[in-house]
Amino acid sequence: MDDKLENLIRNKIATDKKLAAKIACEDFWLAKGQEALRKYQAYSINPELLDNLIEKSSTSEGFQEIKNSQDPALIEIRELIFSIVAYCDMNACDKKKYNKYEDYRVIAKAGIRQNDWLHHFLTYKKTSNAPDSVMNAIEYLDQPATHFGNVSEKHRKLIAEKIFMVPYERNSFFDSAKKFFEPFDIKCNNSGNLGTVFGHILYDGEISKYWKESDLSLDDSDTVRYWVYSPGAKATNWNNDKKNEVMSIGYDNIVDWSTLKTKEEYRTALQNFNHDTSSHKNDVLGFWQFVNEMKIGDVVYAKDGMSKVIGRGIVQGDYTYDANKDSFYCSRKVQWTHTNCNYQLKEDGAFSMKMLTDITKYSGLRNELEEFFDNQKSTQIGGKTSIEPKPQTPSIYSKENFLKKVFMDESSYDSLVGLLKRKKNIILQGAPGVGKTFMAKRLAYSIMGQIDKSRVKMIQFHQSYSYEDFIMGYRPDGNGFKLKRGPFYEFCNTAAEDSENNYFFIIDEINRGNISKIFGELFMLIENDKRGQQIRLLYEDELFSVPPNLYIIGLMNTADRSIAMIDYALRRRFSFFEVKPAFDSEQFESKRENAENEKYDNLIECVKNLNKEIAADDSLGEGFCIGHSYFCFEENETIDNEWLKSVVEYDVIPLLKEYWFDEPEKVKNWSDKLRASIQ
Repeated sequence: MDDKLENLIRNKIATDKKLAAKIACEDFWLAKGQEALRKYQAYSINPELLDNLIEKSSTSEGFQEIKNSQDPALIEIRELIFSIVAYCDMNACDKKKYNKYEDYRVIAKAGIRQNDWLHHFLTYKKTSNAPDSVMNAIEYLDQPATHFGNVSEKHRKLIAEKIFMVPYERNSFFDSAKKFFEPFDIKCNNSGNLGTVFGHILYDGEISKYWKESDLSLDDSDTVRYWVYSPGAKATNWNNDKKNEVMSIGYDNIVDWSTLKTKEEYRTALQNFNHDTSSHKNDVLGFWQFVNEMKIGDVVYAKDGMSKVIGRGIVQGDYTYDANKDSFYCSRKVQWTHTNCNYQLKEDGAFSMKMLTDITKYSGLRNELEEFFDNQKSTQIGGKTSIEPKPQTPSIYSKENFLKKVFMDESSYDSLVGLLKRKKNIILQGAPGVGKTFMAKRLAYSIMGQIDKSRVKMIQFHQSYSYEDFIMGYRPDGNGFKLKRGPFYEFCNTAAEDSENNYFFIIDEINRGNISKIFGELFMLIENDKRGQQIRLLYEDELFSVPPNLYIIGLMNTADRSIAMIDYALRRRFSFFEVKPAFDSEQFESKRENAENEKYDNLIECVKNLNKEIAADDSLGEGFCIGHSYFCFEENETIDNEWLKSVVEYDVIPLLKEYWFDEPEKVKNWSDKLRASIQ
């Protein structure tokens, strides 16, 4: 077992009060959940009614019918199942109603939608079987002394392979867990709690990093990141790094950075070492990224000074710290692909004065460096074969993934997808904070069925954006002017060469640009029935078309009063889909319950009332309502007074001042109400 992992587990056992309570508990930790399951197992359902319910619960419409039914027989069945689910899943519907524990304890955050729980429990009633994830919950509640306290099959497989170091076998998983935890001598007062104790430990934030796959990254950065580092002042340590096949940073022996958990701790360490109160912003970020963000497979360039590149390599190892060295105590293994080079950046090009810089988002600089090294002979140390960064296999992304993350019901999702496929051009419009940007890429990925960033492109329009930026135009290049092709031109050509796959072009703030001016002669060609038709371009004697497999998603803030109304030409070519605040959605209600914070609940109710007044205001309307995303939080984020105050003071109140700039009394009234809600 990894020494660091062992120490983390021992520290968890020694210091975690909630874990200690589970170990000391005389009763089964989820006895009330077990009781709810027993009632359901003993309950008799008419076979004909059961078949009808199984079929009905397989659709979202049928689920809503069952959920809202006032039929006494259906109510009894529904209440029995919802009561069990309230102990199985942190995100269960109406968990606070059905879960009878004060702390609302559950098996896991299961990621199974309520209609699926209902359908699977009904199927289980008929066949005594269900999907493995649901059976994991049932078996644990039914026989806790011989089963593990989690639900996800995917997580079990990862834990087996990365923690227990054995192939995953569902029937022997609990035995593997017991064998792994033997050295820690955990003795529960109730043997049925051993499974939940194991789960509590393995899902700890730091411990779970040993087995959890990183969350799906949906931002604009490439899978492989690109870094520039300085091997000491004037590259004094470059020869050592080449020889030892490493990259090293940090001349002084300050601390083993992996022992620190936050950027603030990094800052404190630097202040203590330097005996000052400076922010040390660049060094904090550099050390943090070197330890926590850089990964195997990333590309790294060594620099000498501000504009000279002296090497290129591929990161091959994790962060290491060696206190026995004389200097440069922090390092990572690197396979240097090029070491005999002395490349000067093009005119006016310069790196920042930092020991480590992430240049992934600077595509121009990145392309310049890669183009240079593509034409250089590789210089491998020790005769090794060159290792190039490998793009990751696209991760599966389904409709279900979308609905778990985006606060939208299944019916609205189906309508949105159908609209985009039919029209090929849509605009997601809505008030600030309703999640338009968050939704756009996930919508594209859900239609593709996978996260393939190469098939999604996102740009932002602004008042100065032009045809020359978007399609093509002449730009100065130091020796006069050069014809440069824009992102839409390039992306259309990429999509045309891959006609079997769909491509998605996302335009943020689409109403901020002069649409007719930006699209030019291509404005006609984006229409659904004009796809594939060719037209001659303005700047080049070339016939060009917008391919049928390219979909355009525009994003529009309906509360931006600095923008004129959308012209009819745009409205005719795009369909408009309204994205509304989702405070009453099942997903947000679940998130609200997870916060378990009365002040947070009060704030949400206050904002819902505020939105009613905004919607009724003739000068504003529904398009100005406050969106739910301002009030969303990460899974491990703490909802404390500071968090609530920050949202109110720096997100919501500034919007009100903008909305009611000529009604200060109304701003003051609602500001006071918002502040009072979190007191």
